[in-house]
Amino acid sequence: MRRIVEPFLLLFRDWNLTRELFRRTLVQRFAATRLGWWWMIMNPLLLIGVYLFMFAVIFPSRREGETAVQHALSISQCLMVFYIFSDSTGAACSALVRQPGLVKRQSIPLALLPVLELYPSLVQFALCTALILGVGLLAGAAVPLSYLALPVLIVPMILMSAGISWILAAGTVYFRDLEAFYGHFSRISLYTSGVFWGLAQAPTALQPYFATLPLMQISELTRGFAFGGKWHWGQLGYTYAVGLVVFYIGYYTFERLKRGFADHL
Repeated sequence: MRRIVEPFLLLFRDWNLTRELFRRTLVQRFAATRLGWWWMIMNPLLLIGVYLFMFAVIFPSRREGETAVQHALSISQCLMVFYIFSDSTGAACSALVRQPGLVKRQSIPLALLPVLELYPSLVQFALCTALILGVGLLAGAAVPLSYLALPVLIVPMILMSAGISWILAAGTVYFRDLEAFYGHFSRISLYTSGVFWGLAQAPTALQPYFATLPLMQISELTRGFAFGGKWHWGQLGYTYAVGLVVFYIGYYTFERLKRGFADHL
């Protein structure tokens, strides 16, 4: 039982420390900019504006029964969910190597460092989701009540992001090229995760393969929750199962590899 709850206790064992580290990570993201916190509003506004123009005006291709605005907003929402994964895992690669002094002193639980970037990613997601919902309502798009269930879908994404962040942070200590390799993988994932297209649009022969990808399932669920009003419990259960497996593998891989961190930094 202890091994099951240990990764979760990490975040709550010393909540004051965790909260302060989260706050510092969020502040550092905008500390060097003149507009500071305003970027948290401007970034999603610019992104949503661009995607509305591109996918509602320039490329208005959409599914049956879906308006151009719904199509653009569903892509925006899928992208915001994907960014939780890509932003946090991408930053985790250098979470340890850029702070060698902190790692050697071990003054804080080292497993906290790779997952800190999840916090600003989640704040950004919440702001973007509120803006997308507001734009959808103002544009007269049909927004079902299932939209409010998006946080249920974010949990497996958080679990997967945390697990992969631990693996990447530990792996980069021993293999510095991992960060460059992962940058390419992240870009490939954006186009294979179903953010811009649905599973039904894939070639029939490839659909079973794409259906096994958890990021694809999360994109499909996001579209269903946000604007389709559809609940797919089997898909949701699959993403939770994969999320938990990746979470535990990532955490215990990190714990096993951290013994050699000081020697390689």
